[in-house]
Amino acid sequence: KELMLLSSIRSVHVEHTLGGTSNVWSVTFLSETPTVSNKAMTVNFNTKDGTKTHVNSDWTVDHTVQVGTVPAGYDSGLVTVTDATQSFFTYTITGLTAGTPYFVRVSSLNSLGYSVPQTSIPTSLAPPMQKPSEPISTEVVVHSGQALKVLWNHPDSNGGDTITKYKIEWDSSASFDSSSGSPLGSHTKILSAPATDCVSDSCYYVIGGLTKGTDYYVRVYAFNSYGYSATAGTPTPAFESPKTTAEPPASVTLSPSSDSSLSVSFPASSDNGGGSITSYKVEWDIVSHKADKTISGTTDQSNLYVPYEVQTVTTVSDAYDLDGFFYLGHNDHATAQISVAASANDVKEALEAL
Repeated sequence: KELMLLSSIRSVHVEHTLGGTSNVWSVTFLSETPTVSNKAMTVNFNTKDGTKTHVNSDWTVDHTVQVGTVPAGYDSGLVTVTDATQSFFTYTITGLTAGTPYFVRVSSLNSLGYSVPQTSIPTSLAPPMQKPSEPISTEVVVHSGQALKVLWNHPDSNGGDTITKYKIEWDSSASFDSSSGSPLGSHTKILSAPATDCVSDSCYYVIGGLTKGTDYYVRVYAFNSYGYSATAGTPTPAFESPKTTAEPPASVTLSPSSDSSLSVSFPASSDNGGGSITSYKVEWDIVSHKADKTISGTTDQSNLYVPYEVQTVTTVSDAYDLDGFFYLGHNDHATAQISVAASANDVKEALEAL
């Protein structure tokens, strides 16, 4: 009881054992873990003012500690009293795991410290298992002139049950009803490794067969045994259109403008690639881009006529079992997957799609 009068201790259980010339008190802390908090109980013979207590000088004290642990999943919150006349309080615990029982208790605080905790009724309760929340980090990007790539990650909450698949929907209408009240298209992605898929790395799906330059809205639903998420994960912005790079002008005409300038004329591009053309880049130099790099048989002389930068990518294997794919990056962009057995044209198309 004396311990519970301390403002830093809420509740303890004490057992006393008398054995001949020894006294043993076993103190179990029911509400705190002092040693974990670096506040282990101390024992001494001094009063608060430093004077000795009435204890024989040949007495000794043996103080041992069996370190406790903070309960699994422990956390706490604070309800601040702003109105002394308020008679009822509510606190919502968030971020819990559905299907996992939680034990709850409440203590009151005044100038003497916290009270003995009051346990809840029922003693424990689990948030109900339910449908998952919506997928997060949903994104849609251009994949080609006829395709969009949708990416997403595992929801913040799986509803207490394993997510086994995702449904991707797309439509040219924000209401997803342009096909007789239904989306233009949908796809169900079944997970091969539900415990890890979409968690650290994004999942993705490529929507093909689309029309270049047409805006498409996309959304993604997560599924567990209780059904699909009530809301969908949507990207920002909510739509994207398949695109390619624009076609160059059909012709470019040069004419003298003065003794130090040339006039460059050209028609608008006949194909904007599915996106508005915002500018045209005009370049000039004094070595034609059509210069033949084989004009000379020697490397040193040949390089004088090669205005291009050449970078080489080499894949090597110790055996005839080279397999897999790689990506090429440039200026904060990356290609789609490129097979290690890709042809020169495959690599060309992947790079020119950036």
